[in-house]
Amino acid sequence: MKKLFLFTLLLFLLSCKKKIDYYHGYIYSKEKKPLRNLKVVEDDTLKTFSLTDEKGYFNIPELNSFGGNLVVYTENNKVIDTIPYLFIVTTNAV
Repeated sequence: MKKLFLFTLLLFLLSCKKKIDYYHGYIYSKEKKPLRNLKVVEDDTLKTFSLTDEKGYFNIPELNSFGGNLVVYTENNKVIDTIPYLFIVTTNAV
């Protein structure tokens, strides 16, 4: 029983160690139609960005580990939305 507990604990700790390398998601209109060619940028840097595809999907590398904003721009570089995010980075020693 003790071995099963230790194995379960070890498995849990190792699964909590995964680092997020990118943000991804879908952007839809109010009518639930995918929006394409929108630029998604982390924290208004304009250095690293992703354009939404025909399904509204974007995938952008994670730059800030503690929180910030994903800013969504139109093709004319007009800000149409800002999505705040926050997560806590923890480390586990085994």
